[in-house]
This record gives sequence, C-alpha cells and structure tokens, in this order.
Amino acid sequence: MKLKIYIILLIIISISCESFRKEYDENAITIATFNVEWLGDGKDDRNPRNEYDYKRIAEILIDLKADVIGLQEVENNLALEKIIKFMPGYKYIVGETGYIQNPAFLYRESIQVNFVENYKPLAVKANRTRSGLLVYVRKGNFDFYLMNVHFKSTSKADSTEELKLESYELRRKQAEVLKNWSDSLHNYSNEKDIIIIGDFNDNPLRPSKILSPIVFSNNFLFLTDKLGSCKNLDWDNIDHIVINRSVFQRFIQGSVYMYNIPAKYEDYEVKKISDHCPVIAKFNILIPDND
Repeated sequence: MKLKIYIILLIIISISCESFRKEYDENAITIATFNVEWLGDGKDDRNPRNEYDYKRIAEILIDLKADVIGLQEVENNLALEKIIKFMPGYKYIVGETGYIQNPAFLYRESIQVNFVENYKPLAVKANRTRSGLLVYVRKGNFDFYLMNVHFKSTSKADSTEELKLESYELRRKQAEVLKNWSDSLHNYSNEKDIIIIGDFNDNPLRPSKILSPIVFSNNFLFLTDKLGSCKNLDWDNIDHIVINRSVFQRFIQGSVYMYNIPAKYEDYEVKKISDHCPVIAKFNILIPDND
C-alpha cells in the first residue's frame, strides 16, 4: 500500500512540474538557450534540413513557452526565417561573428528586446572563436542585459594534445573576457542585472575550472551546472543560464529544466533537430526594480 501511495505521489509531482513548466507565465520572464547545430538557410548546409525539419524545431521552441530564446549556430537571417515563419508572435535578432555560426535571439513581440552590440572581444582568436551577442531586455519591472555566447569547443578536429590544450586556453580566455565585461558593467553602468546564456562547451564543476573567472566575478551563479547531458547520461551539461547576484532575488526556484529532445523524438528526427537540448529558467517580474 505504501509503495502504491509513493508511486501515485511521484506521478502527481511529475504532472505538476510538467504543468508548471509548460504553462506560459505572464508574471515571469522565461529565458531559454538552445544550440540548433548548424542551422542553415537551405543552401549547401552542413546539416541539410527539409521544411518538416524546420517546422519540428519551431514546434519545440514554441513548446518552451519562453519569452526570450538564445540560439547558437545560426547561419544567417534566412536560416532563422525558415523557423520563425512557424512561430507567430515572435521576432528575431541575428548576431554577426564573421563566421557561419552566429548567435541569435527569438523573442515575443509583447516584450522589449533591443540590440546593443556584437561583442567582438569574445572572439579572442580570429576564425577560431565567436563574438557574443548583447541585448537589453525588459518585461514588467525586470530589465537586464542579456548576453548570448558560444565558447570554443574541443572537438574531433583537435586531433593532437597540443590542439586540445589550445582549445582549453581559448575557452579560458573567453571566460576571462566575459568576467572583465561583467565587472565593468557592474562598476560603471546604471543597469546592474546581468544574465549570460549559451553554449559554454564546459561546466564550472569540472576539475579543470576553466570557467572559474565567471564564477568568481560578482558572485555569478550557474543555474544549470548540475544538469546532465541529454545526449549521454555520463556527461555533464555545457549549455548554461548564468545570473549575477542582483538577479538572484528574481530567480524562481525549481524553474530550471532541460527539454529532453531524445526522449520525445526518434533518432532520425533528433539528427535533424540538434545534438543539444534547450535549457530554461524563470524570473519574477513583479518585484520592484532594484537599479
């Protein structure tokens, strides 16, 4: 009998969490990040997709119920238009890194999102690293700077130990640049609230501590460091939502989750969606502004 009651409680909790995640919340702002893996414009794409593939990706993005979604690996505006045509009520901004993989934002028309700059200092080595994309966001009483990043990866192309060490060092340098940027903003800007999202290709809990500069800058908190990879249960998460101290009071506890694409789709479908999964977090917009 106790076992049956326990199972029923787990089912109720699961349903409640799913409902909490899937309902659009007017009293919060929902932020998501998703690496869409070589999202191309249909011409000589690295990962060719058909109309149904683009529509499937759009359906996932809509299902997030997010106000702002940071994307990575977007080729250009044409690539994003292949998705947003299935997403009424959303607009977009595509950044420029000088490379085929760019950061972008999708956002609801009902909230304020203003382009600030392509943050070029994050491209610490030409043709090897990418610029960030910075926007200013406001919904309700909450306004903040939102930075979208895609740090240097360590891939199969890094075929030697020397190349691997170089990718680690480039990623560390990017973390240092991001620390200096956030420190400067915190010290000299009237706006103190900062959220950083994107594909960091690393996790702050790893022994290498490559992302330590961000962790120790103005008490930044990785909300997503303890999530596992949706691709392999033995891997840690590399797609993150990071907030600074002044944003923490708005963070809605229990709102962080990963949208598990492999659990919802067949393998052949997943290959045309992405090798990453979206991560999401919510923030209260009713608390009075603190800056």
